Amino acid sequence: MLQERIPASFADVAPARQLIALAGLGGLLIRERRRVEIEGSGLSASEYRIDANADTELDERRFLDRTFGTRIYAVSLDRLALKAGEAARLIVVRQGDTQ
Repeated sequence: MLQERIPASFADVAPARQLIALAGLGGLLIRERRRVEIEGSGLSASEYRIDANADTELDERRFLDRTFGTRIYAVSLDRLALKAGEAARLIVVRQGDTQ
């Protein structure tokens, strides 16, 4: 997903439209950009865009939150430091559940 390449066996699912708010990360706007079901594996994945209103350091562990699913398998960010106005991409892989 980070490389914008999705295998044909992945099925696109409509992403959620609402903004996501996490406690302690109030200076971030988080929105789901893309969601896929990984057929035959019991996994799903979502890509989120994170926009920073202020300079901030990100930590992947902060995104191990039930807001993104109850059975999170993996979390990855494409960058860990954001200046005000910059954006990052977050990938969340879930096992056996969707958000």
